[in-house]
Amino acid sequence: MNPLIVPAIPMAFAFLLPFTSKFMGRKGVHLYAIAVTLLTLIFNVKLFVDVYSSTIPLTYAFGNWKAPVGILYEADRLGVLLAMTTSFLMFVIAIYSTRYLGDDGIEWYHTLYLGLEAGLLGIFLTGDAFNLFVMLEVAAVASYGLVMFYTEEGYPAYAGLRYAIISSVGTTLYFLALAIIYKALGTVNFADIAAKLRGIPFPISQPSTNFLPLLALAMALTTWAFTIKSAIMPNHFWLPGAHSAAPS
Repeated sequence: MNPLIVPAIPMAFAFLLPFTSKFMGRKGVHLYAIAVTLLTLIFNVKLFVDVYSSTIPLTYAFGNWKAPVGILYEADRLGVLLAMTTSFLMFVIAIYSTRYLGDDGIEWYHTLYLGLEAGLLGIFLTGDAFNLFVMLEVAAVASYGLVMFYTEEGYPAYAGLRYAIISSVGTTLYFLALAIIYKALGTVNFADIAAKLRGIPFPISQPSTNFLPLLALAMALTTWAFTIKSAIMPNHFWLPGAHSAAPS
């Protein structure tokens, strides 16, 4: 099974929802979101079975550009387990949202919600460090909107803006780390990075002669970036405001 199908389902339906919601009532919008998250979960279960039935990870080269040149989607056993768990939780939350939310703006809530699911699934099913950056941004932009969903109350707009600024610092640090990794190793493909660290050459690109200091700097930037994204101390200060302001 093509791993790209799983994050593509919520992404495609998220783009369609603002247009199709004009022909659906409140109940129809909620049923739409539940159906999409259920469909995503079903495909995730199928992918889970396929991966655990295989001895190697399942991969898909985007645009038929083979790795490490192209963007690679990869479903391994850990990634597909995390993706399936996420899909299940998103399905349950979509059901809960039918009673929790009011009538105003629910089509935008579910658009952002499905976009968040697409980003999270893309994070778990990528084999490329740059594509991980893209999926982090997809999930982040959707989460900013969800935190600021109740903007008429005032505080959610402040909490969401603060979250967006701090999170942008984290993604910028990660992007700088990507540039350093590419400078050091000539690749951002996870498998190619692992091979070059083990001294296995690849004919398209070669690592620089002394890449360990560069990789140490990249690792430090990546670690700091993900402490911001994960709200790990000392970069946890944005979390209380964002969670209390979001629909939760």
